[in-house]
Amino acid sequence: MRRAALFFGLLLTACGGGSDSTTAPVTNPPVVTPVVAAVATVTITSPTSQLLPSATTQLLAVVKDANGAELSGRTVTWSVSASSVLSVNGTGLVTAVGPGLANVSATSEGKSATTAIAVGEVNSVTSAGGTVIAAGGKVQLAFPLGAVTANTQISVTPTVNPLTTSLTVPGTAYEFGPSGSFAASVDASIKYDVLQLPGSIDQSKLRLYTLTAGTWQISPNSFVDTVAHVVHGPLNHFSGWIVCQFPCYPDAARLDLSGLGVTTIAVKQGASKTFATQLNAYNVSLASVSFTLNKAPTGMTGSVGAGVKGLYTWTINVSLSVPVGRYPVELVAHAAGAPDGVADLIVDVSAPGYAVAFNPSTIPVVQGSQATSAITITRDGIATAVNFSVTGLPTGVSASFAPQSTTGNSSVLTLQAAANAPTGSFNDVMVKTTAVGASADVLTPISIVVVSASGFSIAGTPAVVAVAPGGTVTTAVKATRANGFTGVISYVVSALPNGLSAVLTPTIVADSTKIVFTASTLTTPGNYNVVVTGTSNGKSETTTILVTVGVPGVSTVQLDFTLCLASGKTVWLAMQDGTGAFTRVNRTNGLYSFQIASGKGAYAAVLSSTTGFDVRLNYGSPAELMLTQLCFAPFGNKRIDVSVAGLVPGDFADVFIGGSGTTLSSALPSQTLRSLDEGPLDLFGWRYRGSTGDNTIRGIIRRDQNINNNGSAAVLDFNSAEAFTAVSASASVSGGTPSLTYRTGSGCGYGAFMGNALTFNGTIYGVPASAQRPTDRHVFGATLSTSNGFRAAVHYFRTMTSQSVTVPSALPTPAVTTLTVPYRRMQVSFTLPTEYAVASYFYTDGRNTVTLQGNPGYFGGNNMTISTPDLSGVAGYSASWFTTTTGQVGTTFRAGSSANNTCEDGSTYLSAAVFGNN
Repeated sequence: MRRAALFFGLLLTACGGGSDSTTAPVTNPPVVTPVVAAVATVTITSPTSQLLPSATTQLLAVVKDANGAELSGRTVTWSVSASSVLSVNGTGLVTAVGPGLANVSATSEGKSATTAIAVGEVNSVTSAGGTVIAAGGKVQLAFPLGAVTANTQISVTPTVNPLTTSLTVPGTAYEFGPSGSFAASVDASIKYDVLQLPGSIDQSKLRLYTLTAGTWQISPNSFVDTVAHVVHGPLNHFSGWIVCQFPCYPDAARLDLSGLGVTTIAVKQGASKTFATQLNAYNVSLASVSFTLNKAPTGMTGSVGAGVKGLYTWTINVSLSVPVGRYPVELVAHAAGAPDGVADLIVDVSAPGYAVAFNPSTIPVVQGSQATSAITITRDGIATAVNFSVTGLPTGVSASFAPQSTTGNSSVLTLQAAANAPTGSFNDVMVKTTAVGASADVLTPISIVVVSASGFSIAGTPAVVAVAPGGTVTTAVKATRANGFTGVISYVVSALPNGLSAVLTPTIVADSTKIVFTASTLTTPGNYNVVVTGTSNGKSETTTILVTVGVPGVSTVQLDFTLCLASGKTVWLAMQDGTGAFTRVNRTNGLYSFQIASGKGAYAAVLSSTTGFDVRLNYGSPAELMLTQLCFAPFGNKRIDVSVAGLVPGDFADVFIGGSGTTLSSALPSQTLRSLDEGPLDLFGWRYRGSTGDNTIRGIIRRDQNINNNGSAAVLDFNSAEAFTAVSASASVSGGTPSLTYRTGSGCGYGAFMGNALTFNGTIYGVPASAQRPTDRHVFGATLSTSNGFRAAVHYFRTMTSQSVTVPSALPTPAVTTLTVPYRRMQVSFTLPTEYAVASYFYTDGRNTVTLQGNPGYFGGNNMTISTPDLSGVAGYSASWFTTTTGQVGTTFRAGSSANNTCEDGSTYLSAAVFGNN
């Protein structure tokens, strides 16, 4: 009993009672009900927004309360908007059922979240090509032969939440897979719903765009069929594509000055320079845009004229106080609510001066008649009168200027030829201009061609050549037309001495014929006047070419400038015999001639340009020096219209004549070709399709076309009897990307271009023998592009046969030494790979350039050290020709398998280049 009483007492104590307390009645405590937080938000996380059929992805639903705290244990219900596209189970596992776009929803206690998932379609394409049709026929991808090298799975998936603007078309965004590029362009077609077009969109401007670096970039050759409501375009890689109105830009406010037409301008002290700038203002009113010139030195200011549709005219003003030098500045566009648009510009400030240009610079004048050339004076800081004079006029030709002295910007040169003035080309005429305040007089070479009253004249180019016994030399004869003369001219050679023969072949240069003279070892040394006769429509003209057969052991080197642009002719030339001193050589009738007795030598030529001087040093044997091409012939002034027929959407046609060309389509069937020469030229058209087969590749060649200026060629109908079907052959390349062109004429100029007609998978397409001339060439090549250069090989062949080309060896890194006395000079050393026969090193400061060229014939092998010589002691030298030490210097190290690309049938030409800075 004692134990029980003790326990009861302890219980009372624990309850607060004691021996002196009153016992309270025992009651139950109140029941407390916990508060359960309500679901405020539901979010879905998804590993992907795209699936292929039968693939799965696990979605996760996150449930949170109003305070953002995650809630657990809540029931989530899953559903899909289209069961034909997706299915989902109770845990959020989504399975792709069929192609399309569907929403997946997660719901908990009345709150929901939705995410979109697209299911693509998969089709197989082989190396033989094929067509993929997807999205219920809204998407079509045409794969040509060789676009893929093996069986490839092609996917087409609607894009989920694409980057859209007010100019993109709803329902046209798709992802094409796999990613990466193809060996040939794939023709894509995306159909749009005209009822979904935003009201402001112009259908005629719809194009294909791909998403690159966060912005839509156009497929350059895409076009729209507004009748079928389909946009077509060639794609060379797969990613996200959409239909958008050109130009497609974002809806966010943005200013873009990337349309700056120049990166460097040259301005004289005290002068101004004006240039155009395109401003693209996205969702910004052009009226609110202002401009500033930043980072300019004191004395340099910029101003902007009124803009028209975003095209503005900038003027940079440079005072006389700005020192000569190069100045990086910024052109900046400002507008409220948009980031600044910035473009970088380099202003190259030089001493005051002016430039003179003649149009034309080669002036034909008929016997007994006058001819004129318009003179344009471009002033850079010189406002004083410019005075004209002329030297070197041929016999029987006089010249006058109107005005003779002018403070304006133009004058006219008039030439008067006497009725008995000798016909021919005269290339040593020099116009001298002087102006008070100019740093130097300006000498501008022009050419005068005295044309027979018959309507044409011919002349040797050059008219003086030299050949050693047992050797060959090449020249040409070219016709000059006047008074609308259009007849075809044929040539013959006569008055050849014993042992000297001549072979004539046409060239790509209009009205020109190449002449190769060969002297036997028994030909007596001496000077021979060889007669060339040109005949057309019963009229004949003659010219004389002086052929010098040299003495054995002494070589005559001749450098021809008679076909050069006036701005590219030499202003100075010096030669070196062996390793002796350089001496100046004067030009005679456009020709430099000097003798080499040491078996090797060099020349230094200085050419003028609009920005500075181009110095060229060439070291080699006499034969190697003779191969040098110092400049290019000027472009012609003729323009003609070309048009095509027999194309359907997806077809393209390349049309070329005389090296000028364009690509046409069914949406763009006509175009104007410019800068053509006078005289007969070959016209070439080539049609190709995305779904390539032999019967779809068609060509047309029209020979000896002499279409009048501003005239039109007859329509090239590729379904007509005039067209021929391409022939094919197997081909392979090693180490590079293949290419294919076609050329007509032994001058190796671009007579035609096949472009995308080459859908390469071991097969090339070309011209059948029945449509060819002996001087035609297919050109199959391979190019390997690197981060800082390229390597290439091209093979020339007439008949379409199996071909194989291999990219040549990489160039070594030359050892470069910079010399600074008496002016900046470079020296380069290297071992040339045996595939190459000539190498050059080019460097520039942005104004003046220097090219060092070396040949194994000079160095006795492929171990070469080429240097810029010190020419300061040679008569007529000027320090202003050479690069300065200011500014960044660009460099190019280049090599070729020959000094000139001959384009002979069966020959291969190798080349390589490495670009850099020094």
